[in-house]
Amino acid sequence: VTRASVGGSSSIPVGSARILAATASDDGAITKVEFYLDGGLIGTLTTPSTVLSATSSVYTLAFSAPSTTGTHQLAARAYDNAGTPIEQTIPIDERERR
Repeated sequence: VTRASVGGSSSIPVGSARILAATASDDGAITKVEFYLDGGLIGTLTTPSTVLSATSSVYTLAFSAPSTTGTHQLAARAYDNAGTPIEQTIPIDERERR
C-alpha cells in the first residue's frame, strides 16, 4: 500500500460516515485490499475503485467511524499475486460531535 487516507481529516466526529482510500501498487497484480479498524477487519475489496496505471489502483471503502472518543488505528493491507502483504496504518482521533 503506497498511501492510505480517511476522507476529510484524521480528527473526525464519533460515528460519522467516512471513505477510506488506499492506493496499492505492485509490479505483478494486487489480489485484494483489506481494511482494519483497531485490528478488526472491516472490509475486503478485490476490485479497485479506480485504476491509475497498469501497476497502481485505488481501493475505497465506506465506513462509520467508531462510536467512542479517543485514538483509533486504521490500516490498509494489500496482497499481491504471490500472497505477499504490505500494510500502512494511520491513526485517527475521534472527537465529540459539535
